[in-house]
Amino acid sequence: MKVQDSESELHIVGAATHETLAKAMTSGSYGASYFESPQSFTSDHPDLQFTWQNLLQSMTQDDVWKSQALRLENLDLKSSQVELFLMEMEYLNKVSKSFADHKSKLSVYSLATTTVEPLSDNEDVLAIFSHFLVNLVQKYEEAYPNGNYQVAFLETPDIETHEVLESKLSELDYHNRGLKHMNTMELTTICGTDGVVCVTENKDGTYYTTYQISVWVSFCASLAILAFSCNFCTLDFSQDAILYSTWVGEDEY
Repeated sequence: MKVQDSESELHIVGAATHETLAKAMTSGSYGASYFESPQSFTSDHPDLQFTWQNLLQSMTQDDVWKSQALRLENLDLKSSQVELFLMEMEYLNKVSKSFADHKSKLSVYSLATTTVEPLSDNEDVLAIFSHFLVNLVQKYEEAYPNGNYQVAFLETPDIETHEVLESKLSELDYHNRGLKHMNTMELTTICGTDGVVCVTENKDGTYYTTYQISVWVSFCASLAILAFSCNFCTLDFSQDAILYSTWVGEDEY
């Protein structure tokens, strides 16, 4: 994508509920669109920014929302989960409307939704989600007839607790300190636990160059100090007299 970006104009959209997930959708190389708060959606693309008040206005004016009026009446708009779900559907709606404005560009869209799962037992929520997803795909096909798209439905994985690891982390007060505040000995203990793999940061390039320069500078400085010390300690009377007269004036003898 970086190579292509230097040759033609790219339009990249990475959007999700959470900032970390949104940035992961473009590997952090391009801007991200996500919720600053449950009532505010921010984006590096101005046409995707909106608030809860904008959503309420859209519900009364936008035909995409008006067709779901009966289902919306069955939802509790004061529920935080419902509120976030509706905001997420609006961002899908905003993205679908933006397709036509960017269809002449080489465009990449990476979108993720996460608010349906806690409401998956609500038929109205599933129907509204299906409606906006179908609308998104239809608008995409209209703007990019030769484009490729993929829709994936994924379940949140269950992560089993590593009892031995959890025990050692608790002993080291991990929850209050964090791994980055642990010393080398503590991290060695954790990484030595069976079934635990520690991935270290791969530092290369200028890091090693700077490291080697600092080692050689330190080595040369040590030699210089050693040479000066040896020379100073072995001064005879004549050398000492010359050194003294060099720095002290005749009137101060």
